[in-house]
Amino acid sequence: MLHARIIEALEGLYQDRLAEQVERLAHHALRGEIWDKAVAYCQQAGTRAMARSAYREAVVSFEQALGALERLPERRDRLAQAIDLRFDLRTALRPLDEQARTFNHLCAAEALGRGRDAGYPAPPAQIPACGTTAPGSCLGSTCSHPQVPAVRG
Repeated sequence: MLHARIIEALEGLYQDRLAEQVERLAHHALRGEIWDKAVAYCQQAGTRAMARSAYREAVVSFEQALGALERLPERRDRLAQAIDLRFDLRTALRPLDEQARTFNHLCAAEALGRGRDAGYPAPPAQIPACGTTAPGSCLGSTCSHPQVPAVRG
């Protein structure tokens, strides 16, 4: 349990500045198979990478968070977190022009939302082909992407 002890040491030494150590914490949480911490630290590492426009690094971190999340027991909050991580991945993949991977993650998010009550509203009947439905995203109401029928389950 070397990795678990390293995490404890880092959390103790840097308790006021954990964000600065999040990549190291994520690494040790994954290697130590401490899945709840791996999810949290990998997601934070992905968010930090996005802030630096390190999109490939962000994708790796978000996908590691998803992998760790799959090892945890299924709960409603975990389901919502899986959906949120897939939306984080969409944001990281967009500048990399990874359309197929983006589409796959969005489809998985939709399937999760439809298959179980994740606390998300039902999708609209029409969505922009870009998959963006958040106000202010993709030009919001002036989005020029074609509207496509939403897949109904």
